[in-house]
Amino acid sequence: MPEVRRGGYRVSNPLTDVRQLLAGVLEAAQLGVPVHTYPPGSITSPCVVLYPGDPWLTPRGHVSFVVTCYAGTTTNQGAMARLEQLSWDVAAALSVQGQISWGDFSAPSTDATSQLSSCTIQTVTRPYRHQTLERETE
Repeated sequence: MPEVRRGGYRVSNPLTDVRQLLAGVLEAAQLGVPVHTYPPGSITSPCVVLYPGDPWLTPRGHVSFVVTCYAGTTTNQGAMARLEQLSWDVAAALSVQGQISWGDFSAPSTDATSQLSSCTIQTVTRPYRHQTLERETE
């Protein structure tokens, strides 16, 4: 992907920056489960996975991601309790970070193929301002 340049500066990619910000916040919260910044080839629960939201980036500069918490099957009381706690811990971690707000939690659902239960949390950043990385030299 070509670099974005403005006024002689290279600027960062807001989609990557927000993904890294989310991952850093969730990893710092020590959730006790793996945090996947990109969808893995296969999911082993419990874990948290970051997916692009819809819309992913708005003209006003809002970036959104969906934070998905995975646990065992919802028919298992322990897995459901784990999913509830993990979802709440994610929301608490996101609440501490002033740049990110979180929205509604989806109802838990179970994937027919994997039998994993999950809950999604939509996140949105405040209008993103491109950060300069470094001044280009002539």
